[in-house]
Amino acid sequence: SYHSRDLPLYKVNRLKLLETLRTRPNEFKEELDRIDEKGYTKKGKNGVTVTPAGPDAGHPSKHEDFMLNATRINPKAWKHADETLRKDRDLTLKAIDTNAYVLEHIDEKFKDDKEVVTAAVKKNGIAIKFASVDLLQNDDFLVELLKLYWGGEIKYPDPPRGGFSLGDNNHPIYDENFNLFFLYIIYIKDNEGKYVLEDEGERMNKLIKRAHEEINEEE
Repeated sequence: SYHSRDLPLYKVNRLKLLETLRTRPNEFKEELDRIDEKGYTKKGKNGVTVTPAGPDAGHPSKHEDFMLNATRINPKAWKHADETLRKDRDLTLKAIDTNAYVLEHIDEKFKDDKEVVTAAVKKNGIAIKFASVDLLQNDDFLVELLKLYWGGEIKYPDPPRGGFSLGDNNHPIYDENFNLFFLYIIYIKDNEGKYVLEDEGERMNKLIKRAHEEINEEE
């Protein structure tokens, strides 16, 4: 093992930034704002200038490895990444690979990208709620998700033991092919609080039927 004193100064400071993110996440953005474009830490609240990060370090928000490490700790960190990183599709996929919930904080255009959203949903089905409304209203996309789910490629919690009651007859039937993942999609709302799938269960029933038919055709 090694001690922090053995590390380059800029590395020590970045480790401290990550520790701030881990223990005091609300202060992470403030700490980033104290660093100039050359990587030097600006004067802190207590009036003491922290050891410079190094002349070639650059701003941490522009460093791919640092920001990916940050998203592993807290997915919200990605919204503080430099725009050059946020607008990079390959880097966005790498960020999502660290944590599915990064999908909430990526550039808006990628929330409409089927591959990007699917990558997040495969890691955690709950991330589907962060997809764009247009994508959530795309029947072809939803059918593909259902097929991936039945194929075991989407992780989502199983229903409670003994099942559950939906309270009416307008929702998909609860059987061996139904899971909370479908129910979750049904109740996703947009920013105005309206259901993305306006006809809720009726539409999902049609999509489930279509997905079954396509699976049978593929077999």
